[in-house]
Parts: sequence; structure tokens; C-alpha cells
Amino acid sequence: MTEDKGIHIDPAEIRNGIPEYVQDMPCPTCNKPATDGFGLAGGGFGIYNFCENCGVVVSKSAVEE
Repeated sequence: MTEDKGIHIDPAEIRNGIPEYVQDMPCPTCNKPATDGFGLAGGGFGIYNFCENCGVVVSKSAVEE
């Protein structure tokens, strides 16, 4: 059985401390490659890098509506 981690809702703006999206940016915590995604992770709506090992948003750029 897997652990329930609950639901996390991000704000409409990108969270403080997340740099602008950079393709192929490694995770600053574990230095492993990050996975690209598109959506709401990290706040706002747009493209992002996500570290599957650490569970953090590495970089993010929002798209204007």
C-alpha cells in the first residue's frame, strides 16, 4: 500500500525562489536530471522542470492567458 501524501494546491503565481525555466537544468539538491512538464506545478500555469528524486520544482516559466 502506498502512502497518501494528500493534495497540494499552488498559488496563481510562481512560488518565490523558483528560477525561470531552463531546459536540461539538473536538480540543485541531488544533481540528478529533472523531468520536463507543463501545468500548475510550482505555481502559475506553464512549463517546468521537476525532480522525481527530491520532489521539487527545479525551474518554471508561466504562460500568459
